[in-house]
Amino acid sequence: MLEELKQRVEEKHLMVTSIRNEIGKVIVGQRDLIDGLLRLCDSPDEVTGPLNLGNPVEITILELAETVNQLTGNPAGIEYIQDGRAPADPQRRQPEISRAKELLGWQPTTDLETGLRKTIDDFRSRYRHLE
Repeated sequence: MLEELKQRVEEKHLMVTSIRNEIGKVIVGQRDLIDGLLRLCDSPDEVTGPLNLGNPVEITILELAETVNQLTGNPAGIEYIQDGRAPADPQRRQPEISRAKELLGWQPTTDLETGLRKTIDDFRSRYRHLE
């Protein structure tokens, strides 16, 4: 994702290397993830086994690229290149978070656009500092 944001800051095409309607990797905000981990650490000893702290909202690679394009305001557009997805790569990535909801009272609260805005702002400040 950082390379994509760098492309946006530099006003280059955003390269999409996956099938346009493929569901992207799960995106969860770091504050949401830290909150879930702290709740897990504070949970009773009886809370065991796997707990998924992902975000159950699915988004396609194309939707993600378009959102990054919109939020960065870069007019360069999207460049599609040959699909590089591994054959065993799952077509869908929607975490099952019911155990985290039930046992920890946790669910993600940061929506994609808010998380991307924070990431873009942070990346811009760090990237400009390096110039």
